[in-house]
Order: sequence, then C-alpha cells, then structure tokens
Amino acid sequence: MLDAQLNVVTDTATIAIFDHLITEPRHFESRADWWCEDIGQLPEVRAGDIAIFSLGADGIYRVRVTGGELTPDERAFATAVAGPLGFRVESGTIFVCGAENLPGAGQDGGAHVERISGIRCGSYDLHAYLIYWFESPRWWTAEGPDMTSAPADIVICIKSREGAFAGIQGHPQLRCDRDKWVFADEPRQIGPQVGMELITTVRKAPSGLVLKNCGPRHYSASLEDYSKVQWKDRIRLVVTEVDHAARKLVGRLIERVPDARKEN
Repeated sequence: MLDAQLNVVTDTATIAIFDHLITEPRHFESRADWWCEDIGQLPEVRAGDIAIFSLGADGIYRVRVTGGELTPDERAFATAVAGPLGFRVESGTIFVCGAENLPGAGQDGGAHVERISGIRCGSYDLHAYLIYWFESPRWWTAEGPDMTSAPADIVICIKSREGAFAGIQGHPQLRCDRDKWVFADEPRQIGPQVGMELITTVRKAPSGLVLKNCGPRHYSASLEDYSKVQWKDRIRLVVTEVDHAARKLVGRLIERVPDARKEN
C-alpha cells in the first residue's frame, strides 16, 4: 500500500498533485501563473485530472501520501479537510509540490519538486487533511514543538476512482479554525498540562514583570514568584496551574537558561 513521506516547499501557499503528462499541454500554451486566478474553475481541477489546494501560509510542510486511512492521531488533530479532489496518472509518477512548480511559459518543474513513482495508471480521488499536532502537549519539549514522532502536517488520502469524478465545490483550501476539528468526537489533549517544563522569556509590562506566551497554543504565562528573575531572563519553568478556558498557565521557576544567541 502506498505510504510516502515528503517535504513539500511552497512560496505560494498552494500545493499541487499531478502527472506531468497530464499537464504537458500547459508547458508552452499557458503563462506561468495560469493556475492562480481561481483554482475551483480550472478545467483540469474540475475534471479531476489534477489536484490543487491552497493553504494558510507559505513554508515547508511535512506531507504524508497514503492509499489507506488516517491514523488515530491524524484523525484526532485534523483541523481542516480539502476534497474531494482528483488526479489522473498516465506515466506512473505523480508530482507533489508547491503549485509554483506547475508547468507554464516554457518552464517545467523546479528545484523543490517531490515525486512518487510506481503509481498504477488510472484516475484517483483524494482528500487532504491539515493536522494541527502542535496544539497538543504530546509532541512538545521544553524548547517547543518536537516533530520527531509527531504526525505529518498534511495527510493526503488517495483512492482509485470508480466511475465519473464527483466534482468539486468552491475553492479547494486547507484553512485552519483552531477551535474546530474535522472529527469532533475524537479524544485529544490540547494546550499545556500541569507538570510540563517550558522555556520562555521574562518581559516588562506597565504592571511589572510578565512572561512571553509559551507552550502548546501559546498560553498566557505567569510565575508564582518573580523575585528571582529579571527583565530579559530566559527561564525554565514547570507548569503548576492551567486554565484552559482563559488560555492561561502558572509556573514555578526551575532555573535561568543561558541564551545561546548571546554567547555566540
């Protein structure tokens, strides 16, 4: 069963999945940004021949492409879904990349193109899921999010298409609503937890010393006792209280942490 892990770079906050043989007519016949105007109205997208969806931001995304289902962790932290979308395979290889790498104006591909080979020729449907795993304390260290064992940022589930393409509705996009989940009833831990260790910075406010927001969901943070810290100190604390409704935490000072940037 297909299960591929990719790092996808996009400078246009948009991801495309396509076979280069399907997009070949665009190579010289279309301008470079032919896909930008309205994704939902592109003939290839509406026909289910190529898949394009927009994101909330540019960047590097860890993407899992699977012929199976979401894992329990992926289901729990899926915050948006795009689809159904479709693509057609004629060469046995699909490109998964930033949409800026779609062919056009005589240009074909780019430096940041990931591809998956060995795909059986035919038509496929897909759903793409945005996974907000960094909302959970499960994949955090004191320094911040730890992707070592975390789910992918985006999971694309594909299935062979039987019959005609169902069509798309509106503009395909993965836009996060941090207070909504695709599978609302899945169990999940959100925000910081009592006992977590976090590193943050002491700041100055009109009312006195405060802490920079920290931890999963970047809760407003405060110390039980500020007497042993100074403005601009970088500190390690252990969380002693959490108010999830107010998105606030209270911590106890463990130690001051050297700032490696200043030492260098």
